[in-house]
Amino acid sequence: AGCWLAWCVELHNGLLAVVKSVNLEVLANVGEGGEQVDSDGQEDRLSPSSDWAVELFGEELKTREGLKKTRLVIADKRAILVYFCDKWCQPLTALTDSYINYPGSDIEVVFVYSDDHTSPGDFDEFCADMPWAIFVGNGIALHRIMQRFEVTFSPFVPVLRATDGVVACRNGKNDIESRADFETLLDRWRL
Repeated sequence: AGCWLAWCVELHNGLLAVVKSVNLEVLANVGEGGEQVDSDGQEDRLSPSSDWAVELFGEELKTREGLKKTRLVIADKRAILVYFCDKWCQPLTALTDSYINYPGSDIEVVFVYSDDHTSPGDFDEFCADMPWAIFVGNGIALHRIMQRFEVTFSPFVPVLRATDGVVACRNGKNDIESRADFETLLDRWRL
């Protein structure tokens, strides 16, 4: 047996919203928070709103614990900061400081290594000590995500509403460099 679910989705060009319906299988093992629990006990959030993140970042992101499903990384977040940086630019230390010292868990930073002229090992060396999730897409995926946000320089930090991927701030770099706390910035970005 199945059921139908419909929701609004903003198109990538940002001009239209459409209603999309999906035939979902009825699941027997559903936890209290609406997550499916499979046989090994790993939870997988059943949220059509996270589809935007999988489409943007791919199925998995690299975390300190290894590869993790993108949908799980962004589950229950209020904001996603997409941090574009490469080895040639000055890192955004204010972002690192704010992220590490933020007491909430409703923000996720997804780092995108935007250097398209890398040497073997550059990515692993540059990303070794990062406290946040890391985009692991190939060159084509990197080009696509950079085009999506019209990235022409780095560091560059688009701020997205986590529920649907809508851009709340085209580039939050200057806001972050002001060293305002994340609650102030989230209010400024209306998140």
